[in-house]
Amino acid sequence: MHTVHIFRSSISTTEDVERVHAAMRGALPVQHVSVDLHDNDRVLRVVGAPEIGQAIMDLVKGLGHHCSELE
Repeated sequence: MHTVHIFRSSISTTEDVERVHAAMRGALPVQHVSVDLHDNDRVLRVVGAPEIGQAIMDLVKGLGHHCSELE
């Protein structure tokens, strides 16, 4: 079973999106990753295992970006 995790981020370029996506694929059980670069919140959506929310935030922050769950 997969969950859609939704975050506010500071990811701002397609190169950043590719870097984040590659890092997630190598480290986490994810099915799909997307970032809305046109939205003010740079919404990051990740489809993956239900328990990986904190790991996603830690990974994105480790790559130098802000990342927090949207409520």
